[in-house]
Amino acid sequence: MLSVSLCLTTQGGERYIPADKAASVREQRVVYDYSQAYESQHPTEFLAHFTVGYKINRNRLAHEFSLKMINVTGSEEFGRYFYNSRTGGIEENRSAVSIPGISYKIEF
Repeated sequence: MLSVSLCLTTQGGERYIPADKAASVREQRVVYDYSQAYESQHPTEFLAHFTVGYKINRNRLAHEFSLKMINVTGSEEFGRYFYNSRTGGIEENRSAVSIPGISYKIEF
């Protein structure tokens, strides 16, 4: 039996505390502006996960092989703010993690 699945997800829109850029440059570290806490939102992100599987059924035993790929779209997620001493400014740390996975399962 061959199986294919696709999972589409929209997530995000989390509210956050913005960095105070002027104070951060002055202090050379990230300073958050708590007077505007949770007024802004990160944009919504679109994620796709994909799985292809192959199952072999036998008497009293089944074997299943599958290949999974998480975050096929390579959507970047916000991590944190950091102070960049080279540029003297505040930058966002964003990362896109795509994770492949191969699995084998025996059912008896």
